[in-house]
Amino acid sequence: MKDDASTRPVSRTLGDLVDELGATRPTGEAIVFRDEWLDYAALKTRVDAFARSLLAVGVHHDDRVALLVTNRPEWIICTLAAAKIGAIVAAISTFSTPRELAWSLEHCGAAAVIMLEAFRGRRFLDALRDLCPELGDAQPGALKSARLPSLRTVVAVDGQAPAGVFSLPEFLARGALVNPASLAATQRTVRPDDICYILYTSGSTAAPKGVTLAHGGVIANGFDIGERMHLVQRIASGLRCHCSGRSAPPMPCPPP
Repeated sequence: MKDDASTRPVSRTLGDLVDELGATRPTGEAIVFRDEWLDYAALKTRVDAFARSLLAVGVHHDDRVALLVTNRPEWIICTLAAAKIGAIVAAISTFSTPRELAWSLEHCGAAAVIMLEAFRGRRFLDALRDLCPELGDAQPGALKSARLPSLRTVVAVDGQAPAGVFSLPEFLARGALVNPASLAATQRTVRPDDICYILYTSGSTAAPKGVTLAHGGVIANGFDIGERMHLVQRIASGLRCHCSGRSAPPMPCPPP
């Protein structure tokens, strides 16, 4: 590899990219968040575990997974896990009001919601319970909501999960029962032109618009942005990605 050029990833889907980086740069620095550090090998392990959990609760190719999480490792892990099985992440702003949250969940037709209980005074789980009063009587993963008929699974990544909601450890325990071969078979069905993200515009002058992004385009664009910014691999530890506060970026950090 030339000193002034990076190697373009071979992978054309995000799930394959996780595997590629885990194999070619296992000890490279992938995520740094507060006192948590993940290399690419550990990231792949976490992503695979989350992907098997999505399969365990019945999330399939082209299903929508609504993600309401701040900048933290779970945002990246969830998006890449959904990508592995061909599910589509609908990223929801952590500044959403209850009305905006309701609109987004209804519009995307989410089969699962991965969320924080609350953030900066916004009580997301309370807002969701107002939308789905059935949640309190449901078993986790078996929600039947009149207003959100596609929604079956709600996962809280922080705090104690209330009735009808998986805690993150409970959710991941479901995935431990799924054979890794099932994940591999599902991953092979994902194509570069499959949609991986729905990103909503602000809707300041009209209803928000759902902008869709495909696997191949996200990888190519991320790599090209890194090239234009002259990003290079750090000696012995890869690129550093610091995450904090607010809503997560619309796509994973580009590979070095």
